[in-house]
Parts: sequence; C-alpha cells; structure tokens
Amino acid sequence: MISVCQIGARMGYAVPASLERKDHLSRLYTDICAGGTFAQLLNVAGKIINLDGVRRLGYRRPPVDRNKIVQFPRLGLEYFYRKHKAATLQDEVGTFMWMEEHFANSIIPLLKNDPCDTIYSYNTASLHIIRNKQDKKVVLEQCSLPYLEYLKLVAEEERRYPGWTLCPTEALLSDPVVIEYTSREGEELNHCDHIICPSTFVLSFLAARGIPADKISVLPYGYSFINDSVARTLAGRMRVATIGAVELRKGIHHFCEIAKRYTDADFLAIGKIADTIPEDRLAELQKFVQCTGHLDRGQLEKQFETISVLLLLTVGEGSATVVYEALAKGIPVITTPACGSIVEDGISGFIVDRHDHHQIIDRLERLSQPDFYQEMSCNAIMRSSYGSRAAYGDRLIYTLQNIQSGIG
Repeated sequence: MISVCQIGARMGYAVPASLERKDHLSRLYTDICAGGTFAQLLNVAGKIINLDGVRRLGYRRPPVDRNKIVQFPRLGLEYFYRKHKAATLQDEVGTFMWMEEHFANSIIPLLKNDPCDTIYSYNTASLHIIRNKQDKKVVLEQCSLPYLEYLKLVAEEERRYPGWTLCPTEALLSDPVVIEYTSREGEELNHCDHIICPSTFVLSFLAARGIPADKISVLPYGYSFINDSVARTLAGRMRVATIGAVELRKGIHHFCEIAKRYTDADFLAIGKIADTIPEDRLAELQKFVQCTGHLDRGQLEKQFETISVLLLLTVGEGSATVVYEALAKGIPVITTPACGSIVEDGISGFIVDRHDHHQIIDRLERLSQPDFYQEMSCNAIMRSSYGSRAAYGDRLIYTLQNIQSGIG
C-alpha cells in the first residue's frame, strides 16, 4: 500500500486517484480539500473578501474515498496567506520551506499507524518526511529540474541575451535563502529511496549529480481534456502561439526574433506579461507579436480554436502541461528538449535548438504546407492518447510496482 503526501491539487490529484482505482492507496495526506466544514467556510470567506484563491481552496475534490483523506486545513490556509503576502522570490522560497517542515510535522506522528509500506511525495516538500520515514520507503517525484540547475540555465540565458530582464538571476545563486532551499532539495534527492521524473531532460540533470540510473524512473505525465478533435487544416495564414508567462525563462526573446524574421504567419503570446521585462523590450515584442495578457479558461479555449502551431521555446520545464493540451486539440508543437515533452520530432511536432532560429523558421515553413500540416495534426491527436490521464495512471502503477519490488 502507498500513501501520498501532497500539498495542493497537483494534476487534479492524478497520483492518489490512480492508486485508488487499483486499490493501492492507503492514505492521502493533504492541506485543504472539499468535503470538510472548514473547506465550506473557505468558500464563504472567499466570497466575503472577494478573493478567488481562497474560494478555490474549498473546491478541491480528490477522487478518492473520503475516509482515506487526512487534511490539515488551517495549515493550508496559513500557507495560502503566506504565499499571497510574499513580496520577493526569497519570501516565496522561504514560505515553501516553512510549509514543507510544518506539513511533514503534521504527518510524521500519523505514520506509525499508517499501514502503507511506501510514501509518495514531491520535490522540495519531502525533506522532513524522508528524515522521519520510519520503516517505510519514500518515492520522490522530481516534478521539474532541480532548482539550482534551473537557476543556472536561466542565468546563462540572461548572459547570452542581455537586456531581457530587470532582475538578473545570477544574484540568486549566492542568496542565503536560495542556497538553503537548493541544499534541502539536494538532500531529498540523495536520501529518498527512488525518484520519478517526467522527462529525459530532467533525468539528464539528475544523472549529472551522480544519482545512480537504477534509482530514477522516467514517467511522462498524463492529462485528460474534453476532446473530440479531428485533424486540423490550414486556411490562410498560420497563427503561431506561445502560452505561458511572457518572460525570458519561457523563451519570449526567441519567440520575438522568430516573429521578426518569419513574416508569413501571425504571432500570439498568451500569458501574463512579467514585471521583469524592460519596457523597451516589451515595446519591441509588441511590434511583431500580439500579447493577450492573462486569459481565463474560457478565453484560452477560444484562442485554442484559432491557433495553428504552438511554439514553446522554453529554457527549462519539467513537462509543460500546455503541450499535452495542444496535442489533444490537433495542434502541432515546436518546442525544445528543455520542455520535457512527449512530442515526437518530425511526427507530432518538432524538437528544436532554441538558439537556432534558422532551424525553427525551416520547421514553420514545412508546417505551412497544407498536406504536411494536416498529417502532423492527425499525428498530434494520436500522440495525445499516450499523454492521457488513463495512460499515465497505467504507467504510474506499473512503475511503482517495479520500484517496490526493487526497493522492498
């Protein structure tokens, strides 16, 4: 039996839900979810103070037996408050460390009477559980790049493309709070019993740390979307979009350059414009790219109807959700190895070097051919079945069974 320690509703509680379907779930330890009196009060409180985030806390509904859920709603509410008040990245990181320790300290006394033999937990939220795991094994999901390596990638990108940020990342590498945070993450990786990560890109950085290959399993994510998609056809100019925060770490500087050079398509940036982009760079971007700002779910769905290609030139991800959604809608994806995607190069999209703008433009040219585009759109839909929630659940159970047999 496996117990899951999860802060928030990550991936719609996909891990505990998958375990529950196969009767492998012992308990779900979490902060706040629907069903309790406290969660109902949050809904009311959120309406009174007009804060959507508070109200949404009470809407979380894990699809598991309620008797298996152990929640700590007051802790979760304080965590939400601290995150909401965080004014700097250091404040935010400090809040993550505070929550990790308090969440673990709430769970540890309960483990003695938990019949599970394995605990499933998440990076940067597991250190004290690992230190106090008793006779149980800990499987750690490393959802993204280790934070230290991620910061180094972003800092290198900033050096290579100066002028695209007001807040250089280099300074964070020597910040005491960030150093402590990355040190804790490193201890988690070193002392857990097994690691699950979403992509070979993340795997490569774990291997570079010297973590043995047999301690790591690669498990691509799965998302389910309402989908009755048929292959798309091109009618007129292509509409090329990037989705996510509009900032350097998401590759907006590359996207801008492609939009300048490739005049046979319209370019769209969907997402909140980061405060870190200098005004002159933003003005330059808006000459060539339509920037929508943040969109709600309904608005995003309308944009998806018009998008021909998703161009995501990110510096580093775990495995970007938006790629799974684009594929499910028949939208070919051009992205980088750093995206950690399930895109098959040349089949359901293209994997490119974000620095090679000539290569990226060549891939757009190929997609501008209607017959080739329709074929790739069809392939994207077929590939999305591999990235479905059901397929993910099957992979997860199979992987965990293999892990348990190896570390038991």
